Amino acid sequence: MTIIFSKRNDTLFLRNIWKDIDNINVVEVGSSDDYDKVEGALLAEQDTIILCGHGSSNGLLYPNFEGEIIHRDNLDLYKDKIIIGIWCYASDFAIKYNLHGFFSSMFISDVDEAYDNNCYNKLEDIEKENILFAQRLNRLIKDKVDMEKWSDMLETEANYGIDFVKFNYDGLIAL
Repeated sequence: MTIIFSKRNDTLFLRNIWKDIDNINVVEVGSSDDYDKVEGALLAEQDTIILCGHGSSNGLLYPNFEGEIIHRDNLDLYKDKIIIGIWCYASDFAIKYNLHGFFSSMFISDVDEAYDNNCYNKLEDIEKENILFAQRLNRLIKDKVDMEKWSDMLETEANYGIDFVKFNYDGLIAL
């Protein structure tokens, strides 16, 4: 398993996805200078890739938003692998390019994103709730649960009384 992590302060909770998982290759991306490491890791991986950070329907962004690390032009490096894509609009990207795995839609990771998506309650809990999401996803990966069951299983544990939690979990999809 390979992890490509576009690291920013508001995405550090994502590290909980792969915490204590054996035999993984983690590439933490700091800038476009890291692209050769990303390309090498994608080429070497034969099975599952976790792609996470900030992004758009055009792909996974570099931490400073200077362009995409994962995009249509490097599709041949990961198209035939299982992808776990946790970034804003990863599901749109996956549908557009016929990728297979588990993906988030718009995913609220900070207060500004919450306001932009009309979510207003318990915003002080964004980090805590997102850590819980990542820990739950970690458990599903470790337990080798079929991805088709992930959304339902995650939703049963989510606090749907918090609007941004409902928003985030409602956007999860297995393809």
